[in-house]
Amino acid sequence: MDQNTLISLGLTIALMAVLSLWCRWRNRSAMPVIQADGRGCLRLPRGQLLFYVLGFFAMAVILAQAASQSGSTVLGFAALGTGVFGALVLLTTTPAYHLEWDEDGVIGPSGYGLLPVGARPVFLTWDEITSVRVDRLRSHVLTGRNRRRVVIYNAYLGKRIFLQILHAFRPDLAVTAD
Repeated sequence: MDQNTLISLGLTIALMAVLSLWCRWRNRSAMPVIQADGRGCLRLPRGQLLFYVLGFFAMAVILAQAASQSGSTVLGFAALGTGVFGALVLLTTTPAYHLEWDEDGVIGPSGYGLLPVGARPVFLTWDEITSVRVDRLRSHVLTGRNRRRVVIYNAYLGKRIFLQILHAFRPDLAVTAD
């Protein structure tokens, strides 16, 4: 890879990091969508995810250009992999990754994987939830009977509000903010 390609990749990664931090700062006090009837919804931050997607696509274009100039098969596969990963990240903006609740229970993604193999939506009633734990990624995991689970991603905007709502429905569970 030549120097210009390395500089382009470095600037793209730096721009992705800066825009991601800016989105997190801008949305630091974001609230979940709560309807008058008590139903609510948390979504992953679309703006931040779209910055990632555009960044991965930009890196794929840069790598593809470097692959065409040098004739490197490895760079070609790296470009293809980066572009495919960007497309998979785009899937996280779909409703399957929303966390929704009402008076009956909560429905949300069951894990960290990308669709169609990973985070399928799972519904847990409030009474069915047996434990709440914080995993190594600082996401909260609601575990129900039959080991079914709902993951409350750390990236959800308004996550603390949902944890307060969870505590209101289930005061017997040990729910911590972090």
